[in-house]
Amino acid sequence: MKKDISSIISNDGGKVEIHGKSVFEPVTFCGNNFIFPEGAEIDGEIANMAGRLTLRATVSGKVTAACARCGKPVTKGFSFEMEENLVKENSESTDEDAVCFSGSVINVDDIALNAFLINAPTKYLCSEDCKGLCPVCGKNLNEGECGCERNNQDPRFDILNNLEF
Repeated sequence: MKKDISSIISNDGGKVEIHGKSVFEPVTFCGNNFIFPEGAEIDGEIANMAGRLTLRATVSGKVTAACARCGKPVTKGFSFEMEENLVKENSESTDEDAVCFSGSVINVDDIALNAFLINAPTKYLCSEDCKGLCPVCGKNLNEGECGCERNNQDPRFDILNNLEF
């Protein structure tokens, strides 16, 4: 979703409403593959307050990622608030966290996707008690035991078993 902000760039107090569905392409970030089966809903505004452009919005939708333990696809809902300062490219702004733009059109999808990636959990689980995969044969232990011997502990660590916590 792209928004033309030409009407508010020089209009102190001007606002551009943002309401609609965005399509996010699948993305890989920090080893996680994220798929957005229904896109994301974005509701908010871009406002000019004393010559400073600010994007404020609520972003919500569903994301599919792999379970960090067993690799099974997991679909979870997400919702977050975002607030980003917008700065014209080549301006003399000292705001290092501001989103730079050129021209008079803002790509809200790109900003919202980046905000999602910053807010996304580091791992997704299919369930809190997910047993994961067998480190020996790779079988999904949620589907049953595989019979592999997994207690091959280095004997140098045996003394740790006697510690009381």
